[in-house]
Amino acid sequence: MGTHVYDNVAYVGFSSGSTGTQDHNIDPSTVTFVGTVGGVLPTTHDGFLLTAGSAGHNAASDGTNVGIYTATASSSIEVENGTITGNATVITDSNASGGKGVRFGGGSCPSTTPNVPDGPDGFGGCFPGPETTGVPNGTVLSAYTGPCTITADNTQIDSKTVNCNLQIHAKNVQITKSRITGQVWIDDVPTSPSAALVPYSFTISDSEVDAGSQVAGQAPNGNSAIGKDNFTAIRVETTGGIRGIWCEYNCTVKDSWIHGQSSGIKNCTVPGCAIHESAVRMGSRANAAEGQFITHNSLHCEPPDVATNDPLAPTDAAGCSADLTGYGDFAPIQNNTVDKNLFMATTGGTLCVRWFRVVSVRNRTPISES
Repeated sequence: MGTHVYDNVAYVGFSSGSTGTQDHNIDPSTVTFVGTVGGVLPTTHDGFLLTAGSAGHNAASDGTNVGIYTATASSSIEVENGTITGNATVITDSNASGGKGVRFGGGSCPSTTPNVPDGPDGFGGCFPGPETTGVPNGTVLSAYTGPCTITADNTQIDSKTVNCNLQIHAKNVQITKSRITGQVWIDDVPTSPSAALVPYSFTISDSEVDAGSQVAGQAPNGNSAIGKDNFTAIRVETTGGIRGIWCEYNCTVKDSWIHGQSSGIKNCTVPGCAIHESAVRMGSRANAAEGQFITHNSLHCEPPDVATNDPLAPTDAAGCSADLTGYGDFAPIQNNTVDKNLFMATTGGTLCVRWFRVVSVRNRTPISES
C-alpha cells in the first residue's frame, strides 16, 4: 500500500521505486518558527512551533498546525484521567505531569498487605489509600479567593486551599488538586425520584475534603464532605463530618478513600446529628441511566463510639450504621451499582453495607443486608 506522509514541515519525495501518498505537508522554507532568532533555527522542541502568521498555521489535516503539536495540547492529556481497566492502576508520582501516573502489570502497591488501603486489591491493582488519593505530592497550593457559592458555569478551582463550604449553583464546575476544609455540595434536589435533575454539576478529582466536626449550625444535611447530586468524585480523600459522601442522585464515586469521620460528634446537640454515620450514603434515582455508581473505593466508617448529646439518642453511643448505607426516606433504594470496593471493619460492630435494593454488587469482604 506504500507509505503515507502527512502534516509535516518537510520536503517529501519518493524514489527508487518507492510508492506512497502525501498530504498537508509544507516546504520548510515557507514557514516561520517561534524560536528562530537572526536566521538561526531553534535548538528546542517547542522552538519549532509555528508562529500565528506562518504558512501551515492551523492548516494540518485535523485543523491544528502542520509540524509539531503545541506544548499545551500535548501536556493537557493526562492518561490517569481516562478509563483505567485491567491490571493498570493510578499511582502518585511527583515527577509526572499532574503528580499522577499509571502503573501497568502486576507491579507492587505502596503496601504489600492485601485488602487494605494502598494494598493489592485482588483485581490486578491497588485499593485507594493515602498514596493514591488526595492532592498529589509536590503540588504547590495557593489560597482560594473566589466565592464560596459558585454561580458561574465551567468554573475551575485548581491547586487551591479552600476554607469554606463550596455551594455549587452552576454547571460543569471542575475542582482539581485542592484541599478543602468544608463541604462541596449541590443541595437543590428533584422534588421526586422521577423528576428532572437540577442543572448544576461538578467534578472533583485528586483533592482532599475535610468536613470538620459535628457542631451545631456548621453545615446542612448532617455535614457530609461531598454531596449530593450530579457530581463525580475521583481519587478523592474525605475526612470529618457524619459521612464522607452522600451520593443521592446521579453521581459517581471512584478510586477514592473515604474514612476518618468526625470524633467531635459528642458536641453536636441538633436532633439527628449523631445517627446514620457512614462512609458513603447512596440514594434512589429511578432512572437507571442516571443512577449512582460506587466503584473501586476504600470505604471505612471509623469514628469512635462516644456518648452523644443528640436529643434523639440521649443515652446511646454515636457510631456507624455501615460503611455504605442506603436510606430512601420512604423511597426504594434502587439503581445503585457497587463494584470492586474495599469495605473495612466499622466501629461499634455494625454492618458493612445496609440497603433495600441495588442493581449489582461485587466487592471485597463479606457484606450483610438489612
